[in-house]
Amino acid sequence: MMKMLRILALGVVVSTSILPTSCEAYVRHLRLPLAGCHKYAVGKGSVTFAQNYSDAVRDGGGSLIVEVNNVPLPPGTNLEVMVHGKQVGTLMLDKERNGRMVLASTTKQGIPQLTEASIVTVRLPAGARVLW
Repeated sequence: MMKMLRILALGVVVSTSILPTSCEAYVRHLRLPLAGCHKYAVGKGSVTFAQNYSDAVRDGGGSLIVEVNNVPLPPGTNLEVMVHGKQVGTLMLDKERNGRMVLASTTKQGIPQLTEASIVTVRLPAGARVLW
């Protein structure tokens, strides 16, 4: 019986050292506020950026969410979302003058990487800045 326990214990030690262990995921989460510009000063918003780092997620698994609230423009207005001076998407204001844009990375297309120093602006298609 003692010999059997030793063999079993040796099998457990060998199997745990041979089999790969799963890597814990690391998630970087960043939230930046958006404030209204000039005549759009009552508008507010936020940018939420999350980036996953793990062995299981090869493309990075990131997401970028831009939300705006109380923007003093008519419902149905399209606004461009700019990150680092490049347009990354659009959002449309609903009847409460709120809007939301969600970008998620895929294996074919990533999302812009954000840091605390990133510049995110929401503007009219004509170029006037609404939020930043």
